[in-house]
Amino acid sequence: MYKIKFRSTIIITSFLLITSSLKISGQEKRILILDDKTVEIYAFSNTTQQISNISANFIILPENVSLEEEANNDIIKNEKIEFATDYSVYYYLKLPVNIYSEKQTVLFLESIVKETFNSDFFNRNKVHLYLKDQKILFTCEYLEQLNNYFASIWTTRNNPNYECDKNFICDINNSNLRAKKRNSNTAVHYETVKANKALEAKEDKEFENSLEELDKKFQISFAVGYNTINKKYRTEFDQETLIDFSQLNTLWNINANYMFTKRWGGLLNFGLIYKKESKSQEYKSTYNGVIISGNGSGAGMFKLGLGIRYIPYSYKRWNIATDLSYGILNAKAGGGTGNITVYSGGTYSDIERVEKEEKTNYVDLTANVNYKLGKIVFLYSSFNYSFSKFDNEIGSVKGFTGYTISLGLGFNFN
Repeated sequence: MYKIKFRSTIIITSFLLITSSLKISGQEKRILILDDKTVEIYAFSNTTQQISNISANFIILPENVSLEEEANNDIIKNEKIEFATDYSVYYYLKLPVNIYSEKQTVLFLESIVKETFNSDFFNRNKVHLYLKDQKILFTCEYLEQLNNYFASIWTTRNNPNYECDKNFICDINNSNLRAKKRNSNTAVHYETVKANKALEAKEDKEFENSLEELDKKFQISFAVGYNTINKKYRTEFDQETLIDFSQLNTLWNINANYMFTKRWGGLLNFGLIYKKESKSQEYKSTYNGVIISGNGSGAGMFKLGLGIRYIPYSYKRWNIATDLSYGILNAKAGGGTGNITVYSGGTYSDIERVEKEEKTNYVDLTANVNYKLGKIVFLYSSFNYSFSKFDNEIGSVKGFTGYTISLGLGFNFN
């Protein structure tokens, strides 16, 4: 069986209420994928009313004509509406060029009917086939097989298909056979879809498809992660600043990106590690005064960069993204020790304070797994490996090369 799926801006799975689920009161162009080959369909409806279980017509056009022009000018879709059963949807298409046999053609047409029904919910007992491409020929056996999916098959009298003399085969040029068409049913009976069931399916599918839309969206995520520094980039403890960056494991991260297509986007990355200034003091009394000893330290690292995002996989609520970003990284660390002696004659202080700052560039490789909670909010998780190296040691490290595992929340904006 051919694997066929619709690709459109929004693939709507319920045709039960025409105007609320399809834009084909005028015309809608659809693109199908068949074995990596594209198939165009132009869909029309002859009503703007909300009618359930209407009939469907598939018109197969010759390969050498303009699909859009023929679909717009064809008179089949302009059939006069005399009864409620005349309300219908019309699909204009051509056979893909890679279909060569009768069996392949039957399988293709069967798949088309099933796939469009799954998205449009028409009455499967009232589906009709128009063979305007006179090169499409079937044996009587295959025509009977097609009758399982099509209530009537329309072709010209001089076409070999017409010679099979089956009751469901009709003259495409005879406009007086409308009554026969109205009364025709497929050889196999199909259960019609109840209104409430189709409406529920429509709403569910619209919601799922809205989640799959990624292109032309702005996204921002806030995450907190566990950060590590590779052992090769750790040094002896920094006695001057009293800071060890390898022990500061909490990384706050913000990513903002805009998706240019469903796969590719631009990225702005911001990361932050910080340690609040800490102090400790000790008091010691002597015979002629008081000695106050203390030490303190503080540190911070921030990075800011630009990059690209590629999404290799996206399905319903899930998507996997890979990021590559490049930017600047700035680290600061400061600390000191001191003594203050208070005695009867005044005070004496001996304080040593050191501040260090290093700047470098960094490269980040990130893999994200996201789960959409709704149209706006999604759960964000990532594994990141960062590369950076300083010219000088600072805070017991010589770079922030290492991995980070993060969790957070993200938001989608159109």
